[in-house]
Amino acid sequence: MGPCGAKITNVQWTGGWNVRNWLVYLEMSITSPTSAPQAIGHFTFSDDKGHSYRWYKDPGFVNCQDCNNSCRYQANPYNTGFWLHDPYLAPPQGTWFDVWIAIYWDCVYQGNESISCISENIHYRGLNNNNVYPPGSPSPQ
Repeated sequence: MGPCGAKITNVQWTGGWNVRNWLVYLEMSITSPTSAPQAIGHFTFSDDKGHSYRWYKDPGFVNCQDCNNSCRYQANPYNTGFWLHDPYLAPPQGTWFDVWIAIYWDCVYQGNESISCISENIHYRGLNNNNVYPPGSPSPQ
């Protein structure tokens, strides 16, 4: 948990087929202390085997948030997921990994396309317990 209280409560890696390709899915639950998470950004992961990937460089709205408007269905904790189209960038089973993400909440539209939010950069370290690679393929080292 960070100094403001935002945190990542769960991260899980899974692999599976879509229509034609094997993809890896990263599922994550995040919370913020005073209201539901409304934006995320600067989202990166790396593992102890040297794999890494960055999904977001800049913040983007999530959880039914659009500028100053939010719907009544915002959730805290907020569950989100990201597709990793190259499964060999994911951490092999039994490998420790790190996730870094910025969580934004209490966002208020300031006019002139300016939005003020409380934010916190959060780190999570976990162990991948799932085999995320296609059946029959060798796990990368």
